[in-house]
Formats: sequence, structure tokens, C-alpha cells
Amino acid sequence: MKKVLLLLMLVPASVWGQVEPNPENILTDVAGKWEEAERLKKKKSIEFTDTLRMEIREDSYMMMRYHLGPTLLGNALRKKDEIVFKNRTIEIESVSNNEFRFSDDAGIHVMKKVTEFSEAPISKKIPELENEKKSGIYQQEMLGKWTCYKKTDPEYTPAKFYVKNLQVKQKIENNLYTGTITMHNADSVYTNDCTIEIEKKQVKIRISGGAMMMLETEMLLDNEWVLLDNKTRYYLKMLTK
Repeated sequence: MKKVLLLLMLVPASVWGQVEPNPENILTDVAGKWEEAERLKKKKSIEFTDTLRMEIREDSYMMMRYHLGPTLLGNALRKKDEIVFKNRTIEIESVSNNEFRFSDDAGIHVMKKVTEFSEAPISKKIPELENEKKSGIYQQEMLGKWTCYKKTDPEYTPAKFYVKNLQVKQKIENNLYTGTITMHNADSVYTNDCTIEIEKKQVKIRISGGAMMMLETEMLLDNEWVLLDNKTRYYLKMLTK
């Protein structure tokens, strides 16, 4: 009995309660900030607007954020070539220093390592107006009410007026439309008639009364339109026709 007690006394106290790390749950190879650059289905690139951003730490804590959707936070569990996170399973396709590919129900996500996340959604395909077929699709998509659900402006002031919504009503000639524009600031809202001239990425809005806005299309996909006005970026959705 004395021998047993002596052996126990020789064992370092730090060993008691110590849990061996689980090598399967180490996330070192995928640790870092990742931003979605491409999405694939059946090995073909597809369009997307819900850009995915992820931050993974070596201690298994993880953040997953969609540009148009929720932000998920919590601990991830690594199981060989899978990561289980918030009741979803991510199947790892490949990992390198600057690229991380994984698959889920949405397809294969091609993630690029970044130091900081970009502010705007990744623009994958902006329709060009070089041929009649694309031009026709583009013109049909423009008609309707575009509502600004988000804006960013590094030089924001409460007195400055911003686009609230843009109603594209009717095409009157090639690339020229009639409509209304609603502007607002912290104190007031007004709506005016306008004409909208769209020439590839350039968008020229002439507001009745003489004012004119020159904007640039950053992204146009389905019912999502991102416009840049100098340093102000508008995110618009087609909510009603």
C-alpha cells in the first residue's frame, strides 16, 4: 500500500484531469479567413449572390456568414474530411495555402483566403449588352420596382439624400426608360419622375427639376442590383413588378 501511495505522489499534478487532444478535430489546415470566389455545380460555375464568408480558428471556434442571410457562430467538430457545424455537414474537397474547397447542398464552394472580408458581394456575372439575346433578357429584368435594402457610405451624413427605391416603368427607346425615383435622408422623403438611361454598366438618371445622377452597375443578377454612386454603394432588390 505504501508503494502505491509513493507512486501516486511521483506523478505530476498536471497530468490529473488532462485530456489528450483529438487529432481528428484539429482545424489547423483550414484555419483563417475565407471568402467565396466561385460556386460550382456538376463541375460548372454557377451564378450566386449569397456570398459566403467564413472564419475558422485552430481552437475549433468558427464563424459562417452569408451576404444575404444569417451569421452563424459556434464550435465546429472535425471528422476526418468533414466539418460538422450548426447541424450542417461540410465535406472538404481540397485545401491549400490560399484555397479551400468544400461541398454542401448548394454545391461546391471555392473559398479564397483573405486578410479582410470585402464589403460588397462577389460579382460573378454582369450581363453585357453585346448581343440581342442578352440584351432582351436584360431589358425584361429591369422593369419593376427596385428597393434599396442596404447602403454603405464612408462619408455618411444625416442631411445627405440617398436612393430609397427606383421604379423602372416603361422602355421608351433603346436603353432609355421612364420611371420614378424616391430619395430620402434622416428627416424627409420625396418622389420625382425620372428617366433612366442604361448603357452597359453606366446608369444615368435624370430627375425632373434638373438633377442628374451618374451611377455604375457593380452587379446585376436575377432580382439583385448593386449600384455605385461615387463612394456610396446601393444594394437593391426587385420586390414588386
